[in-house]
Amino acid sequence: MEWSIVRKYFGCLSTFSAENNQSEKTNIVLPCSYSADSKLHIYNFEEIKTATKNFSHDSFISEDKFGKNYAGAVHGTVRVLFKVFNLGVINQVSEQEWLEDVTYFGHLRHRHLVTLIGYCCKDKHRILVYDDADLMCPLGPNLYHDSVPLAWTNKLKIARGVAKGLAGLLGTDKPSISIDCINTSNILIDMKCKSKIMHFKHSMDGRGGTLKTDTEGENLVTDVLFRYGVILLEILTGLPSKISDQNRSNSRENLIEWHGRKLKSPQDIIDVMDKKLESQYSKASARLAASLAYNCLGQDRRERHTMDSVLEDMKLLKEYDSVLSGDNYTHSGHHGGIKTQKIRRK
Repeated sequence: MEWSIVRKYFGCLSTFSAENNQSEKTNIVLPCSYSADSKLHIYNFEEIKTATKNFSHDSFISEDKFGKNYAGAVHGTVRVLFKVFNLGVINQVSEQEWLEDVTYFGHLRHRHLVTLIGYCCKDKHRILVYDDADLMCPLGPNLYHDSVPLAWTNKLKIARGVAKGLAGLLGTDKPSISIDCINTSNILIDMKCKSKIMHFKHSMDGRGGTLKTDTEGENLVTDVLFRYGVILLEILTGLPSKISDQNRSNSRENLIEWHGRKLKSPQDIIDVMDKKLESQYSKASARLAASLAYNCLGQDRRERHTMDSVLEDMKLLKEYDSVLSGDNYTHSGHHGGIKTQKIRRK
């Protein structure tokens, strides 16, 4: 079933006036707010060592190409997350530029972004400190490894939250984020599967510079959409985007290469979907989610979705899935509805 049919079913194309469409967009797109009163705490390195038990395995939760993420507590009870950047990243960006971006990001507030509350910038140490009051856990381990999978409705909720967080970042006055931070190590979820992005800016990833021209800005948006498509594909399949295989290169495109073409075929959707779900999902809504992922992963930048259309489609998918859920798949155990779900740190 195509998106146009779904939109028509819910009266979101032909029956909405231009005024209603504008109202709908206002409700969907929530940019980050800017808190002028926000003050970042400057942590010393010894504080962070103590909080992470000297960066022990017990405190470690995930890593990506830029560094490692740890969980800990400061001042005894304040739960926080630490993003510890690798030395190779640190050597490629000046201290002044790094601090300017930390200061800017420290003022941003959005319900689907992890709040930056402090940092450490001493000698060769570059560490971001985020609020962890909700005991967030990385999405990756909860997608790839659990014998009890995330319920289909929870997967959709996570995907919606990620889309809203990315839209919030792109809606700022300086929409310059690190594309590579959009991965399942930096997407966190709580026990109710609310998702947040542990974000950082373009210059913090070691490449430096900000995106200033309209052309570069457009490229940033389309690149973000592509990464969102990768995340959505991982959510659908329950597989990481990097898959080691002796017959294939270990590239980020492996998952797209293996399953990308199947996203457009209704007959192949069962082959794409997470086998751990055991068919406990609406086939029709799964096809729509797969179609959205396909549209975000288009090789031609000009043919990819816009972020507004992604948000609209995710909203419609939520409504459509709720209509179908009573007839098309069983609501039993952890498979039904948005439920509190056991999640894992690593």
